[in-house]
Amino acid sequence: MSDRQSQQYPWDGPEDDVIAEEGDELSEGPRATMLASNDRTNFVRTQNREYNHTMFTDEPPDLGHSFKKGGRGEAPSAFDYLIAAGMGCQVNTLEQMLHKARIEDYEIEAECTGFTVLRDNVKRIQKLELAITLRVPEAKESQGSRCLDVYEQGCVVGETLKRGMDFQVEKELELDDSVA
Repeated sequence: MSDRQSQQYPWDGPEDDVIAEEGDELSEGPRATMLASNDRTNFVRTQNREYNHTMFTDEPPDLGHSFKKGGRGEAPSAFDYLIAAGMGCQVNTLEQMLHKARIEDYEIEAECTGFTVLRDNVKRIQKLELAITLRVPEAKESQGSRCLDVYEQGCVVGETLKRGMDFQVEKELELDDSVA
């Protein structure tokens, strides 16, 4: 075990908790495909390792945009999924830390609030605030406190949101009269 692991983790230390640095080779992660049209709720199909999931996405009926009509409100919006991804990754990572620290009895309560700002007539996500409360037996106070101190660095989504990322979009227009 490295000195870094022994100083940061209350267990033997995972091999895969590595923070990429500039110049590191990127490996391909999860993939998602989406199908959207004017007459139905959009759906997203994700693929990651051995499992596939289908998620539905929609927008509220009133978006507050002048350029896009609202949705039907029949599924979570992309903003809802962003909040859920940040919060879900934080909670799941903390649970992994608790398991490795051999804390079996716990409760985690999390609440995330998103803040938006309107710039140039476009709503933008400005900030996410996450509050996490961990409840453990008094006998596990030291290990629980240590887990709270270090778990965040293992949360891929949280670290990505905090540090930002390179987001590239390729656009293509296909003409197809059958969609009319």
